[in-house]
Amino acid sequence: MKYTYRKYQKRAKLVGLAGGEVLWLLNVHDEWIHDVYEESDIHHGTIYSIHQSFHPKSTSISGYFQDADTKKWIKVEKGAATLADTVETSWMNSLEDLIKKESLIRG
Repeated sequence: MKYTYRKYQKRAKLVGLAGGEVLWLLNVHDEWIHDVYEESDIHHGTIYSIHQSFHPKSTSISGYFQDADTKKWIKVEKGAATLADTVETSWMNSLEDLIKKESLIRG
């Protein structure tokens, strides 16, 4: 079954410190101070939320984020994406794989 997450969506970016454990959701045009220092992990893409609508400027969104460059997916809870031990286990190649992974974790 192919999942589609299109009900509520907007362009955004996930940002964090290079090597950090958390990425934070920002509006696509918001500044990230660490851009200047070149120590940032920045992912431009789209955040999708099927169950909750959100204000266009909101960053406290729960849903799924797809990176525009790699097309990989990561779960976002209240504006934060927690990174696993490795990038390979944090980002999934498809939304289906990410949802299956989340359901296995929940049990």
